[in-house]
Amino acid sequence: MSYDVRAIANFVLDLADERGRAVSNLSINKIVYFLHANYLARFDRPLVSAKIEAWNYGPVFRELYREFKKFDDRPISGRAYRISPETGTKELCQCNLPEEERKFLEELGREFVGFKTSTLIGLFSQLARASITTSEILSENQDSIPSPFPRKNAISRRISSRFDMAQIPPLQTSTL
Repeated sequence: MSYDVRAIANFVLDLADERGRAVSNLSINKIVYFLHANYLARFDRPLVSAKIEAWNYGPVFRELYREFKKFDDRPISGRAYRISPETGTKELCQCNLPEEERKFLEELGREFVGFKTSTLIGLFSQLARASITTSEILSENQDSIPSPFPRKNAISRRISSRFDMAQIPPLQTSTL
């Protein structure tokens, strides 16, 4: 079962609030994309059902862009809403994740909300140049996290060999 992309964005925004991190529209799109890719590799199913579009600075979910465009390049200070099909009223987008999935996404999400927007764009650019496809990830290892995190296996070693971590700046902390 995949989730509403706006509910996953709210999940990420809650994680960012816990860490005192500001997240822009550009950042939320990249973070949700990375969570989606990692989730797909780990659980063999998509995290979100929304289409991913290729824009100048990387992947964008149109639903998220539209929902948060009012914030322009400023930090998002609200949450995504939807119209309830049952009542026709506006309601907060939420998802009830099973514990294993929630923990997995929390761990990754906390890492990604710590990155500056420019770092997220750089991460995506490096992965795009690496030409690792979703089918390669799924066919080589169902349990890996194809990202710059400690767990290593065949696919993550292959990604790491194409993904130069030395070019990624260290995590920047903010004094907001």
